[in-house]
Amino acid sequence: MSNIQLSGEHPGAAEGSRPKKKLKLRSEVWEHFEKTADGERAICKYCSKILSGNSKGGTTHLKRHIDICDKRPRGHVNQPVTIDSGDEVRNRNIGLIQKETWLEDVVKKAILNEVPFASEAFQKVWYLCCPMDSMDLEKEIHAYYEREKEHLAIELNNLTSRICFSVGIIHNGFLSLNAQFINADFNLVSKLISLKKLSDDYSPSSIINVLESFISEWKLEEKIFTFTIEKEDDINCWDELIKGLTEKFSPKMLFGGHHIGVPCCRGQLDQSYYSFRNSPFYSGEGDSIERFLEVLTTVPSKIDTFNHIAKDMGLSPINESWFHHHHFVVRYPIGSITNFARLLKDLLIYREVFSQYYAHTETDQLFSSGICSYSFHWTILELMLDISGLVNCAKNEFVSLKHPASHLYLRKIFEIVDMIAIKKKNSVCICADGDCRVHDWEYLRDQFARFVKEAEDIFIVAGVLDPRFKLSFFEYCVKEIGNFIGLEKTIGDYREIINKFFSEYAKKEADLVSPSLEVVGTINTQAHEGNLLNNNTYLPPTTITERFSLYKKEGKSELDKYLSEEVIDTGDEDFDLLGWWKQNQSRFPILSTMARDLLAVPASAYSTVSSNLYDLYDYEDKVTDKVDFRLAEAVICSKDWILAREQRYILQQNLMAYFYTCTAVLLICLIFFICM
Repeated sequence: MSNIQLSGEHPGAAEGSRPKKKLKLRSEVWEHFEKTADGERAICKYCSKILSGNSKGGTTHLKRHIDICDKRPRGHVNQPVTIDSGDEVRNRNIGLIQKETWLEDVVKKAILNEVPFASEAFQKVWYLCCPMDSMDLEKEIHAYYEREKEHLAIELNNLTSRICFSVGIIHNGFLSLNAQFINADFNLVSKLISLKKLSDDYSPSSIINVLESFISEWKLEEKIFTFTIEKEDDINCWDELIKGLTEKFSPKMLFGGHHIGVPCCRGQLDQSYYSFRNSPFYSGEGDSIERFLEVLTTVPSKIDTFNHIAKDMGLSPINESWFHHHHFVVRYPIGSITNFARLLKDLLIYREVFSQYYAHTETDQLFSSGICSYSFHWTILELMLDISGLVNCAKNEFVSLKHPASHLYLRKIFEIVDMIAIKKKNSVCICADGDCRVHDWEYLRDQFARFVKEAEDIFIVAGVLDPRFKLSFFEYCVKEIGNFIGLEKTIGDYREIINKFFSEYAKKEADLVSPSLEVVGTINTQAHEGNLLNNNTYLPPTTITERFSLYKKEGKSELDKYLSEEVIDTGDEDFDLLGWWKQNQSRFPILSTMARDLLAVPASAYSTVSSNLYDLYDYEDKVTDKVDFRLAEAVICSKDWILAREQRYILQQNLMAYFYTCTAVLLICLIFFICM
């Protein structure tokens, strides 16, 4: 009886009755816990945490605590626990060896669901299922973030290309910083690497301080290529911001940081489009396009007659709510471009219906007499629909993180301006002396053409690095619409910009190969094996005659060769631009290095961060006291990294499945051919 412990008399036992025996605890977890005398509590031997020890509650929660107890000696992780159960000895490992993997999975799920910022109802359910409290979870999230952050910092510092940053101002004073680069496999990579709270109302000094702190912490001063930033209406703030960034980072940058600031292409298109919507071209006095749209979207006084005409033309009848919805879009033009484009498309579908209806009923409502023709108004609506489609298409491509976009910017602007030029050429106005506010073509043209005139050199060179267009596209655009735009740049100016970039990269490349040698053109060293000494040291040519001989052998420079080759006719829009540069890297080593930097420049500074964090703000834009900004950064950045890793895994699986499918099809065809 020595191995049986008595726990005292049972409360319900009669006096003098034999006390019940307390059986020896059989579960292995009791090697790590002590049970209280009343049997209701279990005390951890390592951290003294008190948990439920009631036998009716089981021991699963105790095992979970052992898995995450920080004070449990680490030497016990891989040691089996020996339990004496009387007649037999069982060796069990309670899963502590899998603690790290299990714990990381829990932390990842918590990050993906943003548990610290979730609703109270969600958190309640989560912590019922999760064997750790909120403090432990937050500590593990911070630990996971720091580990992943260290790995990412090493990856960024080991890059052979430069990094293009995009700075986004998101809800209530958060600044998001994305790093975009093209890796050695010529894949475009975009990472959310920081999320900071600005100290004041988005002042340039506040933004500069945040960026300087981050760059210094990650030691990326020598990796900076550009910062893509939303260009505010206050041009002085933009200039102050760019000047401050240049002073901080230019000493270690290409061109002395002259190209450090890149405006957000998507933001510029938005500004131009809405400037057009608020211009005299659209909303001028008298018979403006805006008034024309207001009349068209007003419910007709004889709507049955309108629908009867529509039915005769094979169109569906429309009710009053259709007119009310579109009239709201006209009166309050702050919605998306998509909504406005849908309005224009619907109106153009019913164009002949409106013409017949107002021709017999309310013609005088459409416009005052003699200012501009009725058909011209419809021409302008067609132009607005075309521009809306082009702007929307460009914006969608600019925000894509799957493909580079910097090479598309000027091409999209040229397409919009060309559309305006074509409509102007084909339009007919009956106004006296052609003086009509409704079609102020110069104003409309300038809303977009100014971006061609003031284009950043980076976008010009990026456009040339698309082998489907090269310099030929700019030459054609200058010829076709250069006069309409009032473009002062010549094709020689564009070539000079490209030469400047190429020379800078060629010099950097030569400095890396042999810093002691002066760069002479773009000489292919493989052709000079005869000029190597016995100790494999390169002997440069010393006379102009020798250099002339080398020039004849080499022929054109790398840039000349690229530009002289015919543009590629792919015949589709799914051209793999980065794949082309990867395949031609050996032919154009310097240009491929340029491509990795220039094609990585983001065309949008809008943050793609989506988080439950924003639900913690009230209508006065004040942050509640419970928000931990360090925790917010850890959760949201880690979430971005986890999702990116999962997407890469899915892509790899799809590629493997495609490979196996193609292999199976080829084998089947081969077997069939042999059998024939």
